[in-house]
Amino acid sequence: MLDDGQVEEELIPHCDPQPRADLPVGLGSPQVARHIGDHLAGGQLPPPLAAEEARAGDRGHAGCRETQGSDPAHRRPLSYRGVPFPARIILSGACRASLGFVVRASGRRRIRAEARTTNGSPLDASPFFCDYLIRADSRDSWPIPGGCSVEIKLKYGLNPHQKFARLVIEREPSPLKIHNGTPGYINLLDLLGAWQLARELKQATGLPGAASFKHVSPAGAAVAKPLDEGFRVSQFIPEGEDLSPVATAYARARGADRLCSFGDIAAVSDVVDASLARLIAREVSDGLIAPGYEPEALEILKAKQGGRYLAVEIDPAYEPPELEYRDAFGFRLEQTRNTAKITRDLLRNVVSAKKDIPEDAARSLLVCSVALKYTQSNSVGLAYDGQVIGMGAGQQSRVHCTRLACGKADKWLLQQHPRVLDLKFKKGLGRPEKTNIVDAYLLWDELAAAERHWLLDQLDAAPEPLSRQEREEWVARFDGIACSSDAFFPFRDSIDRLSRTNVQYVMQPGGSARDDLVTEAADQYGMVMIHSGLRLFLH
Repeated sequence: MLDDGQVEEELIPHCDPQPRADLPVGLGSPQVARHIGDHLAGGQLPPPLAAEEARAGDRGHAGCRETQGSDPAHRRPLSYRGVPFPARIILSGACRASLGFVVRASGRRRIRAEARTTNGSPLDASPFFCDYLIRADSRDSWPIPGGCSVEIKLKYGLNPHQKFARLVIEREPSPLKIHNGTPGYINLLDLLGAWQLARELKQATGLPGAASFKHVSPAGAAVAKPLDEGFRVSQFIPEGEDLSPVATAYARARGADRLCSFGDIAAVSDVVDASLARLIAREVSDGLIAPGYEPEALEILKAKQGGRYLAVEIDPAYEPPELEYRDAFGFRLEQTRNTAKITRDLLRNVVSAKKDIPEDAARSLLVCSVALKYTQSNSVGLAYDGQVIGMGAGQQSRVHCTRLACGKADKWLLQQHPRVLDLKFKKGLGRPEKTNIVDAYLLWDELAAAERHWLLDQLDAAPEPLSRQEREEWVARFDGIACSSDAFFPFRDSIDRLSRTNVQYVMQPGGSARDDLVTEAADQYGMVMIHSGLRLFLH
């Protein structure tokens, strides 16, 4: 259903032997078709077509124009040299200059395009192109025109049986530019969530930020800092490779949990350079969003996934409206969006006996809290040296979030153990396979016989498992691990679990009836406990 003042018309090219001069020139005008077709056939964006040219062309072929409700027997598919044209248009006076054809402006209207095959039937695949600007191969960087709303038809919704899905952009001009690839419904959710996270990391810390998103929650997030040797080796980054700051930010974000980042959507706060593009090119990743791309970086990414890799640019100055909307079972919910800023002011209310918060720990608390803002609740996260190392997302109980986050953090710490770095992988294994092997090795005591057999079959030499004491001693070497929670801890059980992962700094909103007991537990372990007063639920 359209808003008040909008008129939807089904426009199909039709030949009428009785021309009428009072009708506007439409998409079916042969002059317009030639103008658009000649440019699209060469992979170029057609420039605006002057009204005089369009009218002159229409007079030359006076019997052909767009009509509504004509006899279907007289309708013809709209194509030119095998290039289908959008056949369903909601005309917009504000768009006529951008789109290259002349219409009458009448109230608030939108423009929408649907791809058609040469026999006039809708395409089943992703949009062939939209508004003559976004083609399915997306090898050309064509911005969406300003002055109108654009609705991009998607392949399907969350699942294939949810047939109807679209992206609506109501912005003048559009803040999004799709340089390459065709986004899907979940891709877009991840792109927009990841961008907000990466952008706010830089706002909170002043350093380039990056996020690795999967299924609308971050698998990892980090700010740019030099990579230490153990982490570099654990991430299979070649020795001597000189990564730029924005590339190190993404390497650290993806390195939080390589298993979860498999096939991720990445986001960075800064312009993508060739260093980052080369790093992403060798990983299994589905897309990237950033405020800009250097030409060399874009060419590298366009070659990924057979030319299908999703490269999206967003205007860094874009801010959405204050209100956001959500439909649930036919009911619409409205609220002001979460514009809370994660700043050092949140660290002021230290309620524990121990008060000191070093600079590195403060940065880690901010990074972790920004990540929680864009993580499905309930959520608890752990961070170290400005990098999320464990995220427990979407659990119904707080302690399960904590156990999940700590388990991931333990693996992150242990993957840098000398015995792990010395695993003898068989030749020919890729990064994903090596990641799975490391994960299985660190779960040695939990493996069934068949799993151990598979693990040993991937290695040239049988490794010695890490004992419980060796694991605990290694984890204790890391000083400054921080934890943030999107809501209060109702019991001390989460604090007890955090202590086993050597967490020393904890930030939570506070507000539980048992706050005193939780703080007492923190004091027993020598932790710094902060009450931020800010809940960060996301659903």
